[in-house]
Amino acid sequence: MSFYLRMRPAIFLDRDGTLNFDHGWITSPSKIELLPGAAEAVRAINDAGYLAVLVTNQPVVARGEISVAGLRVVHNRLEFLLAESGAHLDAIYYCPHHPDFSGPCDCRKPAPGLLRIAARELDIDVGRSWMIGDSERDLGVAAAFGVSAALVASNQRAFKEAITSAPLIRAPSVSEAVQRILELAHGPAAARS
Repeated sequence: MSFYLRMRPAIFLDRDGTLNFDHGWITSPSKIELLPGAAEAVRAINDAGYLAVLVTNQPVVARGEISVAGLRVVHNRLEFLLAESGAHLDAIYYCPHHPDFSGPCDCRKPAPGLLRIAARELDIDVGRSWMIGDSERDLGVAAAFGVSAALVASNQRAFKEAITSAPLIRAPSVSEAVQRILELAHGPAAARS
């Protein structure tokens, strides 16, 4: 089998404000609360044959508010809540840096480092991939990496303001963003199945 036949598209997902309620910087698994329809959206990604890849900035690690092990526990809770609805993330990538505490890096969104690593490690078809998030930072990483972007409305300020990196899709929720992505890729019937 050719290397190129194995490549799959991904839908990169921001965490806070996209999959779960944004309660500020989350340092405890008890603060992970999925947004309505988030698990169903991830399951639709799974069912459509896309990779579901979480990409998130976590400067709480650089600030010493949570350890890497503690962040893993937070992400375990997220994965458990998704699994209760038959959904799963194929991978989680996070930036533990903050320029004020750990200096510059190439993985803090909107820099494309996390997506670049994921694409290499997971054999991602970048040309058919998407980024879904709730901030201009998420749109910026999509533009920097060359994937299409969808902006969800959980961050009303970012959604209403003029966005420098205009998204292809604006949606009220991650579930609607995923549905519209799948409709664009496969037609309306595939997005509903």
